[in-house]
Amino acid sequence: MRQAANGTHAETRMLPRRGFALWRRAFRNIGAAILASAPLLASAQDFAPKPTLLPRRTVHILAWADYFDPAMLARFERETQIQPVYDTYSSGEALDTLLAKDATYDVIVLGAPQLAHALSSKQLQPLASGEITATNAALPELAQKLAGIDPGHQYGLPYQWFVTGLAYRDDADAKGLRAPAPISFDALTRFDLVGRYIGCGIQIPDAPDEVMSVLLLNQKGAATAGTLANVTRLMPELHHVRSLAKYVSSSDLAVNLANGDVCLALANGTDVALARAHEAEAGADEHIRFLIPPGTAPVSIDSLAIARSAPHRAEAYALLNFLLRGDVAAKNSAASGLASALVAAQGSNDASLTPSAEVLRKLPLMPVIEPAAQDYLAHEWAKMKVGVPAATPAGQKVLRKPDKTQH
Repeated sequence: MRQAANGTHAETRMLPRRGFALWRRAFRNIGAAILASAPLLASAQDFAPKPTLLPRRTVHILAWADYFDPAMLARFERETQIQPVYDTYSSGEALDTLLAKDATYDVIVLGAPQLAHALSSKQLQPLASGEITATNAALPELAQKLAGIDPGHQYGLPYQWFVTGLAYRDDADAKGLRAPAPISFDALTRFDLVGRYIGCGIQIPDAPDEVMSVLLLNQKGAATAGTLANVTRLMPELHHVRSLAKYVSSSDLAVNLANGDVCLALANGTDVALARAHEAEAGADEHIRFLIPPGTAPVSIDSLAIARSAPHRAEAYALLNFLLRGDVAAKNSAASGLASALVAAQGSNDASLTPSAEVLRKLPLMPVIEPAAQDYLAHEWAKMKVGVPAATPAGQKVLRKPDKTQH
């Protein structure tokens, strides 16, 4: 009992235990509802305009595999907040096909023949000189060679290059294989000389345009041009060079040289550097040499270009200016194994694998094989892989490959 304010006594009524529990639960549910509705009670700052999230900036690159140092691409993204998207191709023919059907690329790496093809089919846009802020001076010997394809570098900027020559082992004679050091491409192309190297193994790359270029440049005058007539005339020689090779492969050339599985190979400086590295890892003495036949070794020059339909033009120029920095170009050259074409990055080139300026001036550019001849060459190369022979050139003796030699 409790006393009321008027002096009377009022009865205190106790809620049953079950009724009290229901009452407590009701208040708890009301409290939860109030808390749940709290976000609806917006403050003034909730009505302030929200910042718009911009889409991520990207730049699409099409180049050879392992052409750029991954650390440099990561650095570019950190500095510019532009994400590089890197697609690769494995041959000049594959590049031509990709450019013909895909309009999503921004920056493209093209060899001289592909640069010529892309210009003839209007797949590149002229470079705006005002957008190129980095110093992009190329070696004059290289710039001069591209003048006939792209005068003044209006569409492409020379970036990396290499020379195709002959890699050979200088210990083949010591092993009794009668394989003297070659002095020219005749060691690979002349039928009376190539037989010296069959016993110790010959390798050529799985690159028909590169092999045909060597055959073309061993000719004289107009016969060196990559016309359909010239390629057709030299096709029997290509078949025989191919048939005498122990291996036709680009991927394992360096390993085969280092292991002594072959003693003569059509190669470039990158192949030789890698083969020497394999020798060093195995603790073997260095026996791999590189010959650059004077006047006939083809020079391959890669250029940076922007696709005509590039969807990210501003980002493409940002990437070009980054790649043209001397320190960045040197890092990319070291990663790819190719020589840098930029004057600012010359300290990175291996003097034992690149010709002197005087020799380089006299070397020819990799021939541009015209489209009809390129199609014919690709067709014939595919036939060689299944052993279809070509007609023997008149007056030339065919050297047959021993049965024990592998393909």
